[in-house]
Amino acid sequence: MLAVTADGPRPADGVMLSGDGGVPVLWEIVGGDLELRRPRRASVPGGFSPYRFLHGRGLVWDGRLRDGRSFPDDDLLSRTVTKGLAPLRLAVTDRLDLLFPPGESRLLQSVLLGQRTEGIHALRNAYATVGLGHLFAVSGLHVGLVAGILFLLLRAFRAGRLVTLFALGLFLVVYILLVGMPGSSLRAGALLIMTAMAGWAGRAHDGLRTLGLLLWCWALAMPGALADSGLRLSFGAAAGIIVTLRL
Repeated sequence: MLAVTADGPRPADGVMLSGDGGVPVLWEIVGGDLELRRPRRASVPGGFSPYRFLHGRGLVWDGRLRDGRSFPDDDLLSRTVTKGLAPLRLAVTDRLDLLFPPGESRLLQSVLLGQRTEGIHALRNAYATVGLGHLFAVSGLHVGLVAGILFLLLRAFRAGRLVTLFALGLFLVVYILLVGMPGSSLRAGALLIMTAMAGWAGRAHDGLRTLGLLLWCWALAMPGALADSGLRLSFGAAAGIIVTLRL
């Protein structure tokens, strides 16, 4: 339960939630005792600012949920996605458990699906020590890898442009929903789908123009996201790759 005061949260305020237990399924309704606090600003000039980090994601509060529990939802779309994703995620994890030893299976579940499995924290710290901690955060890199594998398979079967566009779009939507719709994955998926649409339409494709169009759409939909360093890093890195390839 949450008591709303004059300076407390409003119904439309976004909250960065943390808590015990497993990660909720996307669009699942979770209830419990919620503790809220205002995010801190940078303690030193130029340092990390939790306030800016959350503001760029449209979030106003930093919250911790205690005794979280799921509740049924009457919304048709939410029920469909929630019931469809849970069995699919379980099927993928069961398949990984079947194909790989326990340690490698937990690693793949964390890298491919972003799952926080038991005993993965020590492994993440070890990877972070050698500068590879970013592999455990599902991002545009992961979307590009799985889309590249799918694209190679489609090309091996000589799929047409329309089939490629449909298969790539469907696969990316399901995969991004499966990993919880992080912003970097959304940006990478949208960029790949826009590129495939240009090929299907027979239009000349310019990577920088497509990237600029996507940034413009993102700014219109979420102006506050421009303050997010992750968004600037995503678009800056993508632009850098395109320019480097041209050079």
